[in-house]
Amino acid sequence: MRLSDLGEFELIDLITHHQPDAHGRLLKGIGDDCAVIDGGGNSATLITVDTMVEGVHFSLETSTPEGLGAKLLAVNLSDIAAMGGTPTEVFLAISASPDSDATIIERMVGGLQTSGARFGVQLAGGDTTATDGPLVLSLTAVGACPVDEVVYRSGAVPGDAVYVTGTPGDSAAGLAVSKGVDGVTPAYREMLLRRHLRPEPRVEAGRDLSTRKVASSMIDVSDGLGGDLRHICRASGVDMVIDPDRLPISEALGAFCDTSGQNPIDMVLGGGEDYELAFTTCKHNFAVEASFECRLSYIGTVTEGVGEVRIGTVGSSQRYEKKGFDHYSR
Repeated sequence: MRLSDLGEFELIDLITHHQPDAHGRLLKGIGDDCAVIDGGGNSATLITVDTMVEGVHFSLETSTPEGLGAKLLAVNLSDIAAMGGTPTEVFLAISASPDSDATIIERMVGGLQTSGARFGVQLAGGDTTATDGPLVLSLTAVGACPVDEVVYRSGAVPGDAVYVTGTPGDSAAGLAVSKGVDGVTPAYREMLLRRHLRPEPRVEAGRDLSTRKVASSMIDVSDGLGGDLRHICRASGVDMVIDPDRLPISEALGAFCDTSGQNPIDMVLGGGEDYELAFTTCKHNFAVEASFECRLSYIGTVTEGVGEVRIGTVGSSQRYEKKGFDHYSR
């Protein structure tokens, strides 16, 4: 069976099937945004890794090397944020052709370090290797969190409210703009491109949701809101009903959809690379929304179920079918 027949998430399930249950220092292995390792006392160490491949995840024709470094960091810090942690160190592995321009690599690392300084994150090591293929960048991020404050995907229960930070869908529109789909004002164009090329990880929001015991479950929105919410549903053994009328749509995304003919709801639910946080909390509490610096939107309800996301209202909804971005789908 080829990977294109199997699919990315089925491949992960296949790998997980051969893994023993977490034991020893490993508190949580495959199946969440980060691995969680016992750090002694009440401390947990969070570890995550993400890889970006030229021609698949980025193009140096549309992104500056500095922006690429900043995005590579943001992708990883978003995973740390989704567990409620504080990022500390990163390790960078570079696979590049011997003919690659060393200045581009230097500028990329500079962008990563400049962005990392904002979050108190240090580049602590890594690896380099030669390849005849495209430029490949792999970053491993380390974070810390008190054991009793780590937020997993598995904590949602029926009756919880579903929230999301920011305005998902903007990055997908930014990707389309970078490929020449346009028609919006220069200000909207700049905003959408920035959301795609320079995402801002919600580290502070994730930490607040953790320390204040607000989030019962949480996930980083990287493969599409609808598909990522399904991961929470399956880990928690519940369903979610998402009200499309409550989904946050930015003015820029609305304008883009008006000119391109795309459905903004589809882009919010199915667009990827937003690096927002989706989470559940014990009740729909407007005080929660008012007390956070970033935008929080109540978008639905957790119900009893078997791991599905449904679109509509409780009592009148249909299953959301799209899986989210899959590296091996064709």
